[in-house]
This record gives sequence, structure tokens and C-alpha cells, in this order.
Amino acid sequence: GYSNLGSLQCNLHKIIGVFSLGCEDLQIPFAAMTASEYAEKKRTVMINLQPYSGWETQDDESTDSLSMEDFILSVQTGNYSKSRLMGAIGHENTWDYVYSVKNTECLAEVTDDTYKEMLKLLTQELGYEMIIINFGVVFLGVHSLMNLCERIYFLTHKPEATNCREEIYFR
Repeated sequence: GYSNLGSLQCNLHKIIGVFSLGCEDLQIPFAAMTASEYAEKKRTVMINLQPYSGWETQDDESTDSLSMEDFILSVQTGNYSKSRLMGAIGHENTWDYVYSVKNTECLAEVTDDTYKEMLKLLTQELGYEMIIINFGVVFLGVHSLMNLCERIYFLTHKPEATNCREEIYFR
């Protein structure tokens, strides 16, 4: 049960989503730009749920850092400390991000309930006020997690360039 989910929305100023069916290569740059913009006023973190996005090549190479799998395992077991959670957080100029997964199959195996608990830890334990979620993988409850977003940026092609995946998605 996530009876405190209502308090998540009250304590958290915003959750912003980024998603695309045809412009996947633009999601990471757009999510990073969005994080930079919000970080000017609020403590911001980005979560990358897009496999093979290119973000994996950031600081994830460090053997000292934990990955999103470690963060997820901490959430699922309830066995964590603030310092352990911070070990899975990387830093950009003015905003932070959860290190990407090392095994991309992990992203689809996690449910929305686990991701929601992850959001609670990021806000309540680590003090983030803004969360940018770069959606890219479909998992059980993905639309439930999207419904928590105050805004979702759905990146598309120019109007004259139709994408049949986008047409099917919006049906």
C-alpha cells in the first residue's frame, strides 16, 4: 500500500515526464535541458528509464558508484541508508541524476509501485523537489507512473511527418 502517495504530491512540487515514440534520440538532451531549467529554482534529479539512451556512458563507468539496480534493490528490501542512496546519485552542473542501470532488462521488470517508492525516497530522504523522468521502456504500471507527472513532454516529429507508432499510441 502506498497510502502516503497523496503526501508525495503535496511535498513534491513537480514530477515532469519526457517520452517519445519516434524521437527517442532527443529524449536525453531534452530531459537534461529540462532538468537544468528547473534546477535554477528547485533541487532537481533526473531518472532515466530509457534503455540504450547514451546516458549510460556518463559517470556510470566508475566502479565506486552504485547503479539504479542498487537503488531499486534498496527500495524493494527497505534496507537503505541515506549515504547508500546517495551512492547511486551522479551530479551534473546544477542538477543530479540516478545512475543508469547496468542491465537494461531491469527497467521493464520493475513495477510502478517500486518506482513510486523510489520517488518517495528521492523526495523525503534525499530532499529533491523536482524529478524529471525520462520514460522509454514499458513496464507494469507505466501509465500509473505517468499519471503522477504534472506535465509530460511527448516529443514528436514535425506535424507533416507522421509517425504510425504515435498514431497508434494515441488511439
